[in-house]
Formats: sequence, C-alpha cells, structure tokens
Amino acid sequence: MESLENDFINSFLREIDSCKLLTEYIQKDLENPHFIQSDKSINLLAIGKAAFAMASAIEQIFQSSIKDVLIVTKLIGDGKDFQNTTNKRIIFAGHPIPDERSYEAGEQVIEFVNNAQKADELLIVCISGGASALVESALLGKEKSLLEKSTDILLRSNASIYEINTLRTLFSVIKGGGLAQLIKYPSNTMVYVLSDVIGNQISTIASGPFKYSPITSEDIYLLIEKYKLPIDRANVANLISYRAKYLDAAINHHIVADNSFATAKLFEIVQSKFQGYKGIVFDEPFQCNVTELVDKIMHICDEMHKSEKPWFLILGGESTVTQTGNGRGGRNTELIARLLLAYSTLQSIKTPSIYAIATDGNDGNSNSGGAYLDEKLIYRVKSNKQLIQELEKSISESDTATFLLHEGFLLQEKQTNTNLLDCVLIIQH
Repeated sequence: MESLENDFINSFLREIDSCKLLTEYIQKDLENPHFIQSDKSINLLAIGKAAFAMASAIEQIFQSSIKDVLIVTKLIGDGKDFQNTTNKRIIFAGHPIPDERSYEAGEQVIEFVNNAQKADELLIVCISGGASALVESALLGKEKSLLEKSTDILLRSNASIYEINTLRTLFSVIKGGGLAQLIKYPSNTMVYVLSDVIGNQISTIASGPFKYSPITSEDIYLLIEKYKLPIDRANVANLISYRAKYLDAAINHHIVADNSFATAKLFEIVQSKFQGYKGIVFDEPFQCNVTELVDKIMHICDEMHKSEKPWFLILGGESTVTQTGNGRGGRNTELIARLLLAYSTLQSIKTPSIYAIATDGNDGNSNSGGAYLDEKLIYRVKSNKQLIQELEKSISESDTATFLLHEGFLLQEKQTNTNLLDCVLIIQH
C-alpha cells in the first residue's frame, strides 16, 4: 500500500479509539448542568469488545468516585492490553456465539446491577459491539444449547443483526430490557453506547439490556420458518409470556459514536490528504448482501468516472455474507474479493483504489482490518487465468482473506475494538 494511504487509514483508526471517543463525549457532557451528579459513588459496568477502553475512560475522568468495576469483554490476542487490572473484575466471554463463560458473565452482571441499586450511588454502563453474545442468562437453562445452535445457523445464513438479536432476546433474562427491570433508580443510571447498529435503535444495540423490546410469537415463527431453526413452537409462547410483565424503564442512553460519525471522520482525514479531489459521503448506509453491495459500488463508480476531477467517495454500513465454506475471511475481504473478480472481467475501464475497512480492526476471522484493491492488483488478476480461478475458489470456500494475504492486499490488523460497522473508501486518482 502507498505510504500516504496507509497513513490516512492509521489516522482514521486513531480517531475512533474507544477511550478517546468516550473521554471527549463525557467531557462535553460535564459542561451540561443537567449532567448526572458526579459527587456520588459510581458503580461501573462495561460490556463489549471495547469494554476495557471505555471503562478506562470513565475511571480516568471520575477517579476516586469509582466504587466498583465489572468488565465483560472478548480476549484479544495474548491479553497484554488487560494486564493493568487493579481493582477491576474482568470476565472474558464467548463471541460471536455465547458459551458457558457468557452465562457465567450474565449471572455476575445481574448480581452487579442488583448490588448497585442504592439511592446515593450511580450506575454507569458502557456498551460496545459484541455485548449481545458476551453476556447471557437463559430463561430456561435447558435452552442454552438451542440458543447456541440457532445463533450459529443465523450467523452462517446471511441473517440481519435485527433477526439475530430478536432470537437472543426471546431466550434471555438480560436482553430486551431484562436488566432494566432491576433498576430502582433510573435517574441514577447512565448508559453510554458505541453503536454497531444502523439507525441506532437502542432496543437492538446489544439486544437492548436496558431498553424494553417487545417481540411477538409471530416474529419468532417467521425466523423458524425462514432459517429452519430447531425451535419447538410450543416453547415460544411460554417464553413470550414471561416477557409480558416487563416494563420500559426511563433510563438515559447516550450514543457516543456510530457509523455516520465514522464516515464523517474518515471524510475529514481523506479530504486533508487529497486536497483538490471531489469528495462525497453517502448519507444512506448500506445494509444488504455483499453481492448487492458489489453491484451498488460498480454502478456508483461508473457514474463517478464522468467526473473530470480526481475524486473519492465514502460509504458506511454493514453487509451480510452467506458462508459457503470454513476458510478465513470477513465481510470486507469478501467485498474486495468480489469487486476484484468483477473488475477482472471488464475491458478498458478506469479502475479506482477501493478500501474496505472494519472499524474495530478485526474483519471476521481474517486476522486483518479488512482489505483493498488497486489498478495493479486488478491487472495482475486479469492477465492470469490461474489467479482468476484461485480467486473464484476463495470466494466459494469463504477463504478470501487467504487469497488477499497471498497477494499482499490485506489491511493490517489494528485492534481498535470500536465497532462502528464498516467503511468503504473509493479513490480515483
């Protein structure tokens, strides 16, 4: 990758650091006279892949006011980032499929929230991507394996985050407002969110542990039929009836950053690096299968090629991928591989550089932060039939990261753990 372009991607990832984002957000909040009182003792609960960084931001701001801390997160790499754990309880749990550690974490979270219900204490909650899988407590213990099997089916079957979280909510004591039922002092509770959901619907982010989310039997039956889930319809009514007693507590939620924030920040950085280029950010986030996204990008580029000036454009959102093999890859490597295949079949066309970036620095199981392509790679593939065959095979086996690694077009893995969905950057020099 060109050093200038490598530089702007690194700059972008630094700008969306979880600790930095939350620190800046709360410092602005502290200037608001209606901000939650900071002279009370604070119980701090952080859940998600960015939980450690978000908890660190809260501790740095409130320092001696912190009474108790519980962090539930995913173990990344060798765990060096978690070595400074004085006065913190940290639980490493399962992701993206809940495991026994997730259920253990769920019980500890319930106990923590219950113990934090005192009139003279505050509860600050930090939620980030991955929280829905990391913390769980099943309504019926025997349903644990059923939830895990059904979640795995949805993850492999191109299901949307809304569908996945609807299923998780059905089985959960915690989700869909479950934890909100434990809150005795809503005005003493503040939830800070890094949103990994398009539209920032609070009941969908992390499956809404502090926001009631009504679901119906019909919602579940549709999922059972659509994805052939191994769920007995007779159990659905019992689970739905349990949730009927839930109330919607008035708990303040603050969206610290989301995908539109990420695309705007990326635009600022790219514009400063490529002055004189025509720049566009698409307001409408993409939310579709990766094959549809390929068609969308190809169409957009075809229109943009009419521009006489060099240009760049940025899209944000979340695509879905139907897994057809057990190789290495993610949404972003799949997108780049399919775009590469599409461009390799075209003759005499301008070819832009395209970057597909995972904002959390971790694209699926690819061990990368995404991938990119440029004119050189397209020409290399286009002029080599064997490479085209290898590319096609990597797509059919869901092994696109292996192909792109071999060709040298993976983005380096830089764990931000700030999941604000994905960003696609297209540059025509």
